[in-house]
Amino acid sequence: MTGCEIRLEVLAAWGTGVELHTLVDELSVFPNPAAWSIMLRRPLLRLPEEDTLRIWEKLEPLAGNPTDNLVGYLAHDRLPAVQRRLLR
Repeated sequence: MTGCEIRLEVLAAWGTGVELHTLVDELSVFPNPAAWSIMLRRPLLRLPEEDTLRIWEKLEPLAGNPTDNLVGYLAHDRLPAVQRRLLR
């Protein structure tokens, strides 16, 4: 079995957050900003500490308690298309 542990400590409210595409020129993890989205297709993308701090600087004012903000995500949740078709 492979995988990783994910700990959700803060969560921005639904519809808020950091738009990564606005930061790609400032982040060293994307050496070719024109092809930044390709890097996100990797299963895991390790962020250098300076990139982590830059993103956190933008995210921190929006971050809140996951319990409080989860309701917005759940309200927008939907079944995968295959399951929706089966329920018709």
